[in-house]
Amino acid sequence: MPKASRNSVKKYQENQKAEEQEKSLRERLEAAGLPMPRSLNRGQVKKVREEDLDPIMGGTGNSDKMVNLMDWILDNVYAEQITDETDYALALELAVATYELTYGGLAGRKN
Repeated sequence: MPKASRNSVKKYQENQKAEEQEKSLRERLEAAGLPMPRSLNRGQVKKVREEDLDPIMGGTGNSDKMVNLMDWILDNVYAEQITDETDYALALELAVATYELTYGGLAGRKN
């Protein structure tokens, strides 16, 4: 099989896997009565930057900052839906999905 065809098949398989994972997350969130992930709005991103947690502004590579960003998302975006009794693994998946919707491919780019 030509290299271009192998790459196309690999990309298709990766997309299929990502779609399956997204569907699974949505089903688990719905079953738990939790909200669907959404992107941060501009004001929220400004607050993230004020707290030096924005990965685009040099926060990447620091696991403590990423953990703090995930907590910030849960505490400030989903505060009414996520409580201390919420399953942490599911809450963390929601925060990660929110991060990915907000930053997409930008988080891997350098200034």
